[in-house]
Amino acid sequence: MTVLTLGLIVDGHGDHAALSEKYKGKAYVLKTSGPRGHTVDAKVIASAALKEVDMLRALGCKTICILTDRESRQQSCTSFLNAIQTRLPAPSKALTVIATCADRMIENWILADIVQVSKACKDLKSGQKQKNWEGTHGKNELKKCMAKGINYNEVKHGKKFFCAVRDQIARKNSASLNHFLSKTSL
Repeated sequence: MTVLTLGLIVDGHGDHAALSEKYKGKAYVLKTSGPRGHTVDAKVIASAALKEVDMLRALGCKTICILTDRESRQQSCTSFLNAIQTRLPAPSKALTVIATCADRMIENWILADIVQVSKACKDLKSGQKQKNWEGTHGKNELKKCMAKGINYNEVKHGKKFFCAVRDQIARKNSASLNHFLSKTSL
């Protein structure tokens, strides 16, 4: 059995499904048991993640990433992440815990390579054009890209769409995805 040294702590079921599928064999992915959402304070996110940090440390993880969404918070990603990071354990030789976030939600990362995703997935209208969706309401934008008669489902479509994203292309269109990939070395 391969011991993975990277652990990810994510928000909801859709994020869990998407990241578990895409990074299978590269990272342990746990869904947080703590509160998350549009208004949860950074200190609550940090303290609630400590249970999962301990679980991932016990599994042998040396780097643990708390991945959350900025959602509709008025502060920048950088400010939000700094507020979380200051409440996390200090890095050591044995363990580094980092905070990253999607600007505004994981759907923005899917949109960061919508040209490829729309080619690979028939549930989307074909011929999508790439633009900068960073910081927009990604879920609403992605719903507009769906093929006629198909409703976006975070777990079903999110997993399929996120696996079609080419990280090297998408990171050029999303500073928050680039930050996540850089910090986790994925």
